[in-house]
Amino acid sequence: MFIVWKLLLTILLSTVGNSFYKWFAKTKMGKWFDKKMENIMSKVTSKVEHLEIQDDNENGSSAPRKSNKP
Repeated sequence: MFIVWKLLLTILLSTVGNSFYKWFAKTKMGKWFDKKMENIMSKVTSKVEHLEIQDDNENGSSAPRKSNKP
């Protein structure tokens, strides 16, 4: 019975949250918030990608280099 109540609560809250976000995204503050979050996420992902590339190069798993030999 507990699981059923948790499931119903989850469905209800996700529906309310989705409706609120659709409204909030149209406001000035919502557009500002989305822009800030997009900037933060792009900074985080670029740092992570940079670290992954750096780690690959240190471990020798980078792409093989082409030689100039005929």
